[in-house]
Amino acid sequence: MKRIFLASLVIIITLMSSSCKKDKSTKCYISIKDITGFYRITKVMIGGADVTSTYMTPCRQSANLQLYNDKTAIYEETGASCTGTSGGTWDLNLTTNKISVATGGNIVNITDATVTSWDCSSLVVSGNYSGSDYQVTLVRYQIP
Repeated sequence: MKRIFLASLVIIITLMSSSCKKDKSTKCYISIKDITGFYRITKVMIGGADVTSTYMTPCRQSANLQLYNDKTAIYEETGASCTGTSGGTWDLNLTTNKISVATGGNIVNITDATVTSWDCSSLVVSGNYSGSDYQVTLVRYQIP
């Protein structure tokens, strides 16, 4: 009787511990579908220097950059008395992992930047503009 009880206990513990394991197989692909979302720009580096506080005015800090599956892009400042809103397009070259985002009035103008990091929530792109290397970090807060 004790053996049956112990064997049953071992089986139950084994089943419980294996059923509680979390699935860590979520893949983050660099694709239009997976990168689509609403972002906030959280960090801007130019020439290796962090210029976030200089570049990110209160209105830009409140802004969201919406990248849609149909490759439309919308920049919208949501803070009080902020008026920056503009539409445009975005694209991703799946062969080179280069992304481009352009909204009207050059509010957001990222051209052929390399996706250097993507973990399904934080997108880091880097490139060169007018001879200066830059890196921009965008954090996704919503998937449309």
